[in-house]
Amino acid sequence: MPRAVWQPPANAIYDNGPLSSGTAPGCSGDSGNASILQDTALTMSTFGAGHAVSSGFRVADDFVVPSGQTWNVTGANFFAYQTNSGATSTINAVNVRIWSGAPGTGTVVCGDTATNRMDATAASGIFRTLESAPDCTRPIMVQHVDLSSCPPLAAGTYWIDWQTGGSLASGPWAPPITIAGQATTGNAMQFEPTASTWGALLDGGSGTAQGLPFVLEGPAGPALAIDAAAAVLTDSCAANPAQDNGVVEPGETVDIAVPVSASGGDFTNVVASLALPAPGSVVYVVSSANLGSLSAGQSATANFRIRVEKSFTCLSDFMLPLAVTSNEGSASGSIDVTVGASASPAPADVPVAIPDNSPTGITSKIAVSQNLTLTDLKVRVRVTHTWVGDLIVRLTSPAGTTVTLLDRPGVPASTNGCNNNDLDLTFADGQPDPEAICNTGGTNVPWPVTDAAPTQPLSAFDGENALGNWVLTISDNANIDTGTLVDWELIPTPAFEGGCEVCGGLADLIFADGFEP
Repeated sequence: MPRAVWQPPANAIYDNGPLSSGTAPGCSGDSGNASILQDTALTMSTFGAGHAVSSGFRVADDFVVPSGQTWNVTGANFFAYQTNSGATSTINAVNVRIWSGAPGTGTVVCGDTATNRMDATAASGIFRTLESAPDCTRPIMVQHVDLSSCPPLAAGTYWIDWQTGGSLASGPWAPPITIAGQATTGNAMQFEPTASTWGALLDGGSGTAQGLPFVLEGPAGPALAIDAAAAVLTDSCAANPAQDNGVVEPGETVDIAVPVSASGGDFTNVVASLALPAPGSVVYVVSSANLGSLSAGQSATANFRIRVEKSFTCLSDFMLPLAVTSNEGSASGSIDVTVGASASPAPADVPVAIPDNSPTGITSKIAVSQNLTLTDLKVRVRVTHTWVGDLIVRLTSPAGTTVTLLDRPGVPASTNGCNNNDLDLTFADGQPDPEAICNTGGTNVPWPVTDAAPTQPLSAFDGENALGNWVLTISDNANIDTGTLVDWELIPTPAFEGGCEVCGGLADLIFADGFEP
């Protein structure tokens, strides 16, 4: 099942450049799950830059605090991978310095080379892979570091340098900024410990200068933000209005409404646009929106229109790049668009952390766009969580029917319930009752259940229409242990059917620049 691709946090104040440049169909993940090394098209050869604590190498890149602003940088997010690490992060340390001026010649204003400032690490949902021979052996991890002790940064150019540690022999390696069709992506530097010098970070094949992705956080000065997650897409097929069903299909026109907001200050001459180049087989019909002025706390909606050509491959994705400019600052983002109805609609909000001892718990949504009447339903759930006896899992249908799938296995036979770890199972009527099952190996042993009867029968959903939002609720109901909802899936009878219906009518003239006349 898909793994969500990491997105910058809401308090991001600076993003140095994109890491994702496409999709690797063979790897687990959503659209945009690949950072593709373009060895064929651009003769590039460097998967990642060495910056391991054990090696003494370091990497650095610059950022600019705009004129008239002061940034209070409270944290940063960096990216690294260790080949063959698997889905669980093996990164265990990051040390950081911020320089006023270039590293080695400027002045260190925050940080040092010894303190491990990493306070979190997780899979980014992105794989570093090769254009000519894609594989999934380099899952990229994202590391968050605490920079709350750093002083405010006045307007000017700064450099941030870092070094990463991991538990495996390979690397860690820092993947560069990756942009499809572009070999030069920045001006990052690398420290060579033998000569004790900083030099330009170049790709080993193309010899072109590389940038490094990182994201800074903090209660910044003025900032623009694109809320891509709140974008509304409205499809239209003039030849067959019955296809105006919320599913983007080949030949359709799609209107896109994207919220843009301002914080910390006022912005003038705000213009939002769909950035070039346009995705293949996608035509920009309306590609820019003049939003005028935005005051702090104010938002506006940027409206765009695109057309998906009839030749677009059904059940594939494309990514729309977004850019916002103004006299005072800029922002960027992207929207992932799936063409056709997936045979297995997936949640867009996982993974999500499950808070400790919170009966309210967390929710996750699957939006079903297919109109079918259920005669049976199975539900697969994957959770990483210590002490599964803490967990209650419920499913609510679009009609409002709620069924309890799991209710603290091992309780009330014991006060604390089953002490095994993790759920990876399919709930289906007629399967064994899992409520009293525990692995005798005890704590830190996986829960030995793969197929289970729900606490309440799933037949309660029989006869309901699957169309709409299905909501999974998971709660932890005791102290100490926590975990994460990794993924979940609906398996209905009749089955979901993936596919597209190409919008009819004559193809319009499309010019080579990607725009309509």
